[in-house]
Amino acid sequence: MIPTLLAVRRSLLLGVTPCRSHGKTWWKAKLLISSCGMFLTFSVLACTEPLFPPAAVKDLDPALQMGIFNPEADIYFKGHLARAGGRIIAIEQTSDGTLITAEELPLTQASTRVVETAKSDGWFVFLYGGQIDAAGLQQGNEFIMVGIVEGTQRVTIKGVQRPAPYLVARCVHVWKSGRYASTDFPNLPDGYYPLEQQTYCLPSVH
Repeated sequence: MIPTLLAVRRSLLLGVTPCRSHGKTWWKAKLLISSCGMFLTFSVLACTEPLFPPAAVKDLDPALQMGIFNPEADIYFKGHLARAGGRIIAIEQTSDGTLITAEELPLTQASTRVVETAKSDGWFVFLYGGQIDAAGLQQGNEFIMVGIVEGTQRVTIKGVQRPAPYLVARCVHVWKSGRYASTDFPNLPDGYYPLEQQTYCLPSVH
């Protein structure tokens, strides 16, 4: 896409080259070229691919998004599709899939990343019935998931059993940052490593 932008800019430049002797016309043409370049650049950035396929989020109703830690979520939000993000704390392999305990982190306004420096509202648990590779399950990995709110489940938080929001995930998008913050990439202490990320969805989600 970027080579295309350069080609467009070059063609505009060639088209107005004969006007160099006419000062005002040349500067107007130069302004036009710059404006077109900025427009095309922002168009490319606006076309960022979504984290999840449309089928995964088609039931996500913005009017019902009260937050999984809302005191009334267990009553009014149960059975609805929610989006949540955070950082992996622990995993447990069960007969139904991978049970993930996570520290919740708020999402950016566009819901495309977690705000890793923000204060957490607490821990929550979600079950993912598909396959996630070992790198995707590292402690510390940041993620955003979409899933059905199923109520609460008791988890051990700092040695104490407490109820935590429980969801069953359709899809999980993981940034494989591990013990590092995602903002540390790609220049890590031990070398240059681009931050890997991957979306995992149940086979039933197409």
